Amino acid sequence: PSMAALTLAQFAPAWGVPSVHPHCIHVHTLVQFAGVHVNLDDSGNTRRAPHGQLPVLCVDGGEVISLSGIPSFIRDTYIDLDARLDTRQRSEAAGFALLVGEELFDAMLFNWFLDEENWVQVTRKAFVRALPFPQGWWVPTRMRADIQQRLKARGLTCKKEVYRRARERYSALSQRLGKSTFFYGSAPTTLD
Repeated sequence: PSMAALTLAQFAPAWGVPSVHPHCIHVHTLVQFAGVHVNLDDSGNTRRAPHGQLPVLCVDGGEVISLSGIPSFIRDTYIDLDARLDTRQRSEAAGFALLVGEELFDAMLFNWFLDEENWVQVTRKAFVRALPFPQGWWVPTRMRADIQQRLKARGLTCKKEVYRRARERYSALSQRLGKSTFFYGSAPTTLD
C-alpha cells in the first residue's frame, strides 16, 4: 500500500461520533475498516473542498478527492473490502447500500434538518459549533434549504410517512444482519 500522507477534511465531531455530518462519518468508518491511517482536519472549512462540500481526502497535501471518489481510491490504493464477496453477495450488498445511501439517508436528513424540534435544539447548534465563524451562521441554514428541496422533490414531506418507511428499511437490514456483527462473515465490507 501507498504510504501517502492522507488528511480527511471533515466537519468536527459531535454527539460522541467522529463528525457532525453523516458523509464524514461514512468516510471515517471506511478508512478505519480498511486500516488506513488518516490525519483529521476537523476545521469544517468548506472553502478547501471542490464544490464547497466535505468530506474530502487530501493526498500528500496536494490531490483532493471528493466523497464520490474516496471509496474507489481506498479500494484501488489500499484494500478492497469486498474482494471476498461472490457475485450474488456483491449484488445484494449493492442493493442494501442503495437502501442505506438513499432511503435511510433521506430519513436521517429529515430527522436532523426538518424535524423542527431537532433542528432548533440539536442540529443547528451542533453545526454552528462545528464550523468556523462566520460559516457556522449561514452554512447550516443553506444546508437545511437544500435538504428541504431535495426531500420535497422526492415526496418526503410527511414526518409520519418518512419515519414509517425508515422503520421498514431498518427492519430489512436487521433481518439480513441477524445476530452477526458484519453483513458478510467475520470482517467488514463496504456495506458495513
